Amino acid sequence: MSALTQRLRSLLRRKSSGSYGYMQSFEGIPFYEARPPWWAKFTWGFIAADLIVTSTMTELTWTKWTLPPEKPGDAPVRRPAWQRAGLCLAHLSLGVGFATLLLVSRSRVVRILHVIPASSGAPKQLLIGGAHRHGARGAVVPFARTRIDPGRDGSEVILRIQDVRGHWWIGLNRARLRGVQVPAVRLRDAFMSEWGIRKTGGGDVDVGTGRWKSGPVLENW
Repeated sequence: MSALTQRLRSLLRRKSSGSYGYMQSFEGIPFYEARPPWWAKFTWGFIAADLIVTSTMTELTWTKWTLPPEKPGDAPVRRPAWQRAGLCLAHLSLGVGFATLLLVSRSRVVRILHVIPASSGAPKQLLIGGAHRHGARGAVVPFARTRIDPGRDGSEVILRIQDVRGHWWIGLNRARLRGVQVPAVRLRDAFMSEWGIRKTGGGDVDVGTGRWKSGPVLENW
């Protein structure tokens, strides 16, 4: 029983979005820094509106959802409890799902990246600070476990971590490279250089460190 409990805890930690690295603060200028998108700034406002709408719809469904009158002038009769409860549960599920989606999406928007050089006894590491965190604080993971992929266009890059579900979104427009705001093209090239990716004469990407491999999405590079 004890072994089963430990196994379940291990699986939960592995699947948790916060289990990919330990938390750490840093001092200095980050490799990458950008302001979160507008929707990430107002996440709690959206959640508050979602809470109001969900609670209102749930209350109206439970107290006001009635059957059609059999005869004109008949007093309205509320629907059976199981019908009202089912629709209330649907309202609550949608509301909670929307709030969860907002929180998870905000945590996967990268605000800062800090490359920690290798030192004696410690490999090269990457600090990832999401839009849900303030200040110079983020999760630290071994750099060798990370890779970058092209986004939908030249204004974004996708960060992935080995054995971690999902991805992190990195916006390139109006972002800073080592404290200086640079064009998206230059920032994208800096990412490719840092992750050891280079373009060949034919436009393909030659990866020497197990990062992005060739494919149709390479047109975005």
